[in-house]
Amino acid sequence: MAQTECPNLLVRNGGNVLGHMHAREELARVVQRVYYAPKRSELLGAEVPASIDEVIRVIARTSKWIVTPIGDTALNALGLDAQVPARAAYVSSGPHKTYAYGPYEIELRHHANRNRIDRSPMTRTIIQALKTLDRGSVGERTIQLLARNLSKEGVGLSSTRPMD
Repeated sequence: MAQTECPNLLVRNGGNVLGHMHAREELARVVQRVYYAPKRSELLGAEVPASIDEVIRVIARTSKWIVTPIGDTALNALGLDAQVPARAAYVSSGPHKTYAYGPYEIELRHHANRNRIDRSPMTRTIIQALKTLDRGSVGERTIQLLARNLSKEGVGLSSTRPMD
């Protein structure tokens, strides 16, 4: 069992410990080899699942892939679109894969790293969002939102870490 940067998500490294905990409903399975400790919302009176972003971060980290949201997923991640896409799409340094997670599909599309490896995760996401938007739809409000996101993380190059 490995603890991740997403504290309520666990990755199966071997053995059946997580499988037994899943059978006792102490853990919930997200996708194969990825589990999370269910949290219950007092307000909703229901279990709160792990977010798609947490799931993809864990999958990418354990597989040593660089993953960046694309299309509507990138727009939603940056706050440019409030609608959560039913199919979350990411470009990845790993193989093309699709995961089913609750009512959502998570699609990883293989893409070479040459344009992403030396950029920060936020910069990569902004580039993908700009590729999605039409030139005419990038107005002052969009530029201000993107600038706010860049100022939170900093602009430019980052260390070449495998995932974020």
